[in-house]
Amino acid sequence: MDDTLSHFTVGTKPVIRYMGFACLAAAALCVVLYFWAARMFPGERWLELLLAALMTVLAVEGVSVLVLFQRNQLKVSGEHIFFVSNGRTGSFQVRDVAFVMCSPAQARTLYGQNGQVLVRLTRNMDNLPLLDRYFQAYHVPIRNL
Repeated sequence: MDDTLSHFTVGTKPVIRYMGFACLAAAALCVVLYFWAARMFPGERWLELLLAALMTVLAVEGVSVLVLFQRNQLKVSGEHIFFVSNGRTGSFQVRDVAFVMCSPAQARTLYGQNGQVLVRLTRNMDNLPLLDRYFQAYHVPIRNL
């Protein structure tokens, strides 16, 4: 097996984190606009409410994206696989993977020998094709839904 298949990381693409930070920056801009609108248009309560609602939605979205997608990662080191997924950490060996299920949206779910879910990977992760080649090299079936 070549070296690229023996050591690599599958992780959330940086663009996802950038989107989270962009949402937080837009929320901060809404705070500035809120105070500006309150000063320039003192009688327009609807404008203040609109900006406050927009700021809240953007802030919640930004924090959600950063929390949910920042730490999902799978590291392959030879036959050992280490993962961090939604706060859960663990490891297993490639021989523990019975099959990989690939959804129509290109998300991957790794199943163990007794049918339990080992780890779920979203489609917005780097190196998923490399992971597929890795499992093919070890003759782990990849099934499509």
